[in-house]
Amino acid sequence: MQVVVTVVCNKTSGSLRQAIVDDKNRLEKYGFRVVEQRRQTRPSGWSKLRSNNPEIRGVLNLEWDYDTGILVCRAITRGANIPSRIVGDFVHYLMDCFRRRVFAITILAERKGQ
Repeated sequence: MQVVVTVVCNKTSGSLRQAIVDDKNRLEKYGFRVVEQRRQTRPSGWSKLRSNNPEIRGVLNLEWDYDTGILVCRAITRGANIPSRIVGDFVHYLMDCFRRRVFAITILAERKGQ
């Protein structure tokens, strides 16, 4: 299952994705770590987060769209694992650490094969 979290931000503050990646201390406090970013085959505004909690299996792929000021986060899990915990932890982190930059958050579930 894949869940897409769209975060509409204040464009004048710069990339929220980069701010998240650079926020390693608070990111770790909220149970996340950056596992990948800026791979050659991906756009430069792309990063991957993983939860430090072994019970939460999945990743968050983050992409920043500079023109619109939107951060698109794809929560991806395998098998029967549902992404609600990783999405909930991430939204909690965003609202605690970047609430002044966030205008709106939308969460959409994408089910494959339905």
